[in-house]
Amino acid sequence: MNELMKEAREIPVGLSAGDLGCYLPEAKEDSIDEEGKIGEYILDPDQREEQIDYKANMGLVIAARPLQRKSQAYWTYEYVRRRIESTPDEVVFECMVLGCVDSDRDQYSIYVHELGLEHRYLSERGTLKLGQTIWLKVASVYPRMELLTFTMASRKQG
Repeated sequence: MNELMKEAREIPVGLSAGDLGCYLPEAKEDSIDEEGKIGEYILDPDQREEQIDYKANMGLVIAARPLQRKSQAYWTYEYVRRRIESTPDEVVFECMVLGCVDSDRDQYSIYVHELGLEHRYLSERGTLKLGQTIWLKVASVYPRMELLTFTMASRKQG
């Protein structure tokens, strides 16, 4: 279509807006010269000079975010559950310690690389270092309750 317009040629008769996925350009009648070349096209006959309101319907987007997060968490936990179900071995994940959340309880924020998941973990071995890599196995997972618990892995899986 762009080539036809650059060469100032007429648009084929059988072509429709549905074929293009956008409005079908029309030749401006007063822009056609003696040789039949088109000087200007109308790209959108209904085009209005209105400003786009980016805030319109933002309430719907904001309302949908918690549902999106819950759905994503559910399917992440369901993936872990199915993985446990399908293997006789321990399901072990490589994790990175992001920081301490509660030093009295040895609770840490960890990042589970394979799942792309930031999660809370209660350390059984006490203090962990920021940025430390640890291997954790899944102790339990309940997708519908959004519960996932880890324990220290007996060995590195790889």
